[in-house]
Amino acid sequence: MGRRRNPDRQRQILDTARRLFGSRGYHATQIADIAESLQIGHGTVYRYFSNKRDIYEQVFDEVVAQYAAALTHEAPGQANSLEEYEAQLRRISATLTALFGEGPEGLRLTLQAQTIDDAMRERFQCAMSAFSAVSAMRLQNGIAKGFLRADLDAIATADLLLSATFEAVRKTAEASDPAAAGIRYLEASIGLFIRGVRA
Repeated sequence: MGRRRNPDRQRQILDTARRLFGSRGYHATQIADIAESLQIGHGTVYRYFSNKRDIYEQVFDEVVAQYAAALTHEAPGQANSLEEYEAQLRRISATLTALFGEGPEGLRLTLQAQTIDDAMRERFQCAMSAFSAVSAMRLQNGIAKGFLRADLDAIATADLLLSATFEAVRKTAEASDPAAAGIRYLEASIGLFIRGVRA
């Protein structure tokens, strides 16, 4: 019979890997770094995970799930006016910014997926497509209800909004004063999103 795995130890390995992948990068982080940071042997890490790629994949999935929860918490068809749409965007932006309150590691880790291998690159692109689809549904809701421009290309606009949101969150997390930067980028983003798409 194999040894029982300690869920607390598994959680520690994932949390440490997230921090190291986010700060040093996937390619510069080795199993030895994770083990050393936790003051455990390499064998202990391998008891829980097959290899570094296995650890990264699980951490990536957790981070993406956090983004997904923030982006999909409110139903895309919930807003019935421009004011409600703006309030919805503000809540979503605040939730995303809060995810990076302790630093940009989660975002850096996520973006690294594009450099690991074809399978992770595809996984990253699928996640971004899903996030963009939710944003497109919000825009289509506004078009259908008449508070967003009728000629708006919802899919292309959603792709651009998602890119702008991730960049704003990245800059906020890396700023010397994240709170001030967060307010600055939030207001700029909301102004752009609302003025550019309103009916």
